[in-house]
Amino acid sequence: MMPSCSDDDPTPFVAIKEVRITPAENAISVSCTGTAYSSVLDNSNDSVAYDVPAEALQQATMEVETTVGPGIQAYYQNTPVEGPLTVDASQPFELEVRGYGQSRTYTVNVYQEQVNNPSEQPRLKSSNMRAMGINANTVDFDVTLFHDQFYAITTASTGGVIYYQLYTSDNGISWDEVSYTCSDAAGNPTAIGGRGARLAVVGDRMYVLGGGRYDGTDSFGNDAELSWGLPTVSNWRSFSTTDGQTFQVDTIGIGYNESNQRRIPSPTAYPTVAVFGNNIYYQGGYGGQVFGMWQTTSQFRVSSDGKNWDVAQTGDVTLTNRHMGAWYTFKGRLYVLGGFRNFISTSALLTDIYSTADGVTWTLEAESTALGAIHGVKVVTTDDVAYAFGGEYYNEAGEKTVSNKIYRSTDGVTWEEVTTVSPAYTARRSPVVVVKDGTAYIFGGYSGASNGNYAYPTDQDTMFDTYTMELQ
Repeated sequence: MMPSCSDDDPTPFVAIKEVRITPAENAISVSCTGTAYSSVLDNSNDSVAYDVPAEALQQATMEVETTVGPGIQAYYQNTPVEGPLTVDASQPFELEVRGYGQSRTYTVNVYQEQVNNPSEQPRLKSSNMRAMGINANTVDFDVTLFHDQFYAITTASTGGVIYYQLYTSDNGISWDEVSYTCSDAAGNPTAIGGRGARLAVVGDRMYVLGGGRYDGTDSFGNDAELSWGLPTVSNWRSFSTTDGQTFQVDTIGIGYNESNQRRIPSPTAYPTVAVFGNNIYYQGGYGGQVFGMWQTTSQFRVSSDGKNWDVAQTGDVTLTNRHMGAWYTFKGRLYVLGGFRNFISTSALLTDIYSTADGVTWTLEAESTALGAIHGVKVVTTDDVAYAFGGEYYNEAGEKTVSNKIYRSTDGVTWEEVTTVSPAYTARRSPVVVVKDGTAYIFGGYSGASNGNYAYPTDQDTMFDTYTMELQ
């Protein structure tokens, strides 16, 4: 606490209120504070995470807040602190504050956790991806791992122009924009992706699939996709790359089926995409608005080359209208868990799990699981274990509820709730989760319950934080 000034003593109290330290390549800052007359400022109640490397602390960014008053100024190494400043926070350092003929010197100690606390997982690594290199006006994104790097495809609206951008990161925290190249059939430069485009990796190739361009004129001058003034997804989009920078348009040279129809999915935004073996599966998505409401599209397609897409054969099991389910590959099988049938309601939310070993014959593995009736849950796997994150369900009062729970399975079918989840981890539906080196990187999702009957994403609920969790 800082003392206040009385009417008899108008001289402001000269002090440093707070020092914020942000390790290099990190989005999480810590607060160093002390008592009014203390000569030491530290972060004993807000330690730096144990896994932040020493090099990051040695190149940390410091921001200083002093008490308010004309001429009150903080100094570091006898130089005025006018804004963010790089310091070596791996060891104690001194700050001075001057003003009104007064001077105070502080020692700043930055503490770091010395051990990993399993109960603190998932661990917050970034509170805002848009402050770590991604366009500050981003409204939508998807992330995948390609060539041991994270790639994010994004949609942003800046100054009334829509940008479809690509970013890469080696740590899942700091992002750099990729100056990608792509040309259409006429040789003209074109953007990749669209709102709700999804990434998939098969072998040595990364695909950008689906997505709509209905938000406005894009950076290449193309008008928004509209039908009777309403947003729609007019064109099927597929792009791919082997180097993460030079893309080809995979809709060039697509063949025709026996009915003389192009072998492509119905154009949609926010589809569900899964990879199993050498095949990509493309399910559902939103095709456009009808009477002002986004409508889901019932489809289930498969492709072995990313160009030609055929209707996936599922026998007597219907998967075309199973929307927002969790698709995951585990121990040689492709699974689908939960979702909703046609539209969201207490009776249309699904509880079961199906799986296949060949992509054709599907087996009912369980009619219900510990997750209950749920959609928007994301499942990721390692060789030995599967984890399920987030989702939306109906509570006992019949209200839509966003889940903050995490579940674990060793067989892909039987699930147990993880009871050591950090209380700091927040509820989310439809998060983007990517596994690298046995660690799950949990990117964003949606914080609020879905609107309407079809769970079309809303910008105001979009989250941009990043958590990590070791999958054991």
